Amino acid sequence: GASGGGGLGLALPDPVSTTKAAAAYKAVKSSGADLIVAPRYEVSIKDYFIFKKLDVKVTGSKGNINSIR
Repeated sequence: GASGGGGLGLALPDPVSTTKAAAAYKAVKSSGADLIVAPRYEVSIKDYFIFKKLDVKVTGSKGNINSIR
């Protein structure tokens, strides 16, 4: 059969997206919110020769869900 697409078939995670998701999760859990309304991310990347250090700060309004209709 034929296969489409390229690459090795491995989905490598984007480190910035992964770190943003972790920061949002930590913010929601620590604040007791259900979600973050209009999240804004501040990303700082320090590039060392062998590795990179990512710091992400997320800000936004705390949102709670009262009911689902």
